[in-house]
Amino acid sequence: MLEKIKKTIHTLAESGPWPIFLLVFAHLFNIYANHYPTVPIPELLQEILLYGGGGMLLAWVLKYFILDWTRPNTIGLILLLIEFYFSPAHQSWKSLTGNSFWSSYSLLLPILCLFLLLSIYLAIRKLRYRFVKLITSCTMLMIPVSGVQLLRLASSERSHAQITSFRPLDKKPDIVLILLDEYAGTSSLRSFFQFDNREFTEQMKSLGFQEVPGSSSLYNATVFSMASLFDMQPLNLPGNHVSNLENWRKGVQRINQNKWTNFLNANGYKSYNASIFPFNDQPAFEDIFHFHIVGAARLNHFNTSRTIHRDLFYHFYTKNLFGQSKKTFLQKMIRDLNDFLRSQTEKVVRNPPGPDFHYMHLFLPHDPYLMNENGEDVEVEVALNPLNKQAYLNYLRYTNKRIVEMLLAMMQNNEETIFIVLSDHGWKNMRTPSPDGIEFNTILFVKGLTRALPDSVQVPNVLPHVLEQLYDSTFSKQKSRPVFLYD
Repeated sequence: MLEKIKKTIHTLAESGPWPIFLLVFAHLFNIYANHYPTVPIPELLQEILLYGGGGMLLAWVLKYFILDWTRPNTIGLILLLIEFYFSPAHQSWKSLTGNSFWSSYSLLLPILCLFLLLSIYLAIRKLRYRFVKLITSCTMLMIPVSGVQLLRLASSERSHAQITSFRPLDKKPDIVLILLDEYAGTSSLRSFFQFDNREFTEQMKSLGFQEVPGSSSLYNATVFSMASLFDMQPLNLPGNHVSNLENWRKGVQRINQNKWTNFLNANGYKSYNASIFPFNDQPAFEDIFHFHIVGAARLNHFNTSRTIHRDLFYHFYTKNLFGQSKKTFLQKMIRDLNDFLRSQTEKVVRNPPGPDFHYMHLFLPHDPYLMNENGEDVEVEVALNPLNKQAYLNYLRYTNKRIVEMLLAMMQNNEETIFIVLSDHGWKNMRTPSPDGIEFNTILFVKGLTRALPDSVQVPNVLPHVLEQLYDSTFSKQKSRPVFLYD
């Protein structure tokens, strides 16, 4: 058996550029397996073809000038190892040393290291042959290990999603959920900003919405708030840090498959996912504003070439090219926002036959604060400063106007539709945990329910209240303690 494995490794290492493709596949499949289900399969295949195909093409070109496969494979593998693994090492270095000059610009070192490594491995035949065999062996081992991890996570998600079953409804109204990212609740606006949002709340009431002024989230991070909303219960998080990988994975899994998606599927609902997360096995909608660590960003977030591009873009472009180029960029973001709001409104207005669930994730009033309350462009420095309280409030006022406009359009010919307007958490810069949980206060308006919601509802209990009225029965709800997650 061992001899067969050795022979296979020898064949792969010496008969073509297969070690290059194996390394690409093993690396990207490992990311996919460890971040399931955040990476869409089409984008995984696209990256595999990009790097694997490009690396193999380079090796074939080099083979035209070199007699054996060892040197072309060595060159391709060194380039890929730097591309895939130097940036994570650099990120670890930055976490230890902080954002000094050396930690910021030392990412350019691979350009120098590359020539040194190529010189060594191309000069010593025996060393480079062992190098190719070693990389081939490691990648062949990584693939089954990643496969086991993927099966474990997929099995865990399926078993969780099957916990609750729902009987079919006789009457199936359309349901529209509009998520306003970082919209602070009435109490938070009054206590932290000294801002009275009464004009907007009165407008919403005049449209037939019930305000739930005491609603609150359990978490101060979007992914976990949305996970608890759709799963209708708190999350059992292993740590108290937002960036904890296990926390993120669990949060995204619970958004994708949960008790609420069980209800939708049991009743034949068609889901429209316009969020940054996978939902009901639909891929995430393109995020036009931010680099979230979901979707395809997981595949290339720490690739060296793209990290160099991002760092150079930040250090040179954002610090030195503030003029018209940045203004043009902000104007493009405004156009994209308007197109997004218009397209999502039209989907609801068209109201195709059959029950529909619309999940819209709006980056309103989340930074960048693109406009003031009158819909006028703001200065670049104002838009890109997430700590600017006045810019946040102005953008919140603008958000109020756009939401009312959207709802007026959506409610035409949709008299039976249930509308839920909800925020995930308050302003993210309210970072001091407090015993009364004021920073977890959210905005919540509902329309289309026959019974009023209690004045104080936590996010995980919003959808159980909806189900109670649809089924005319009682669903389990619990009062939970908020969890403050640190960056």
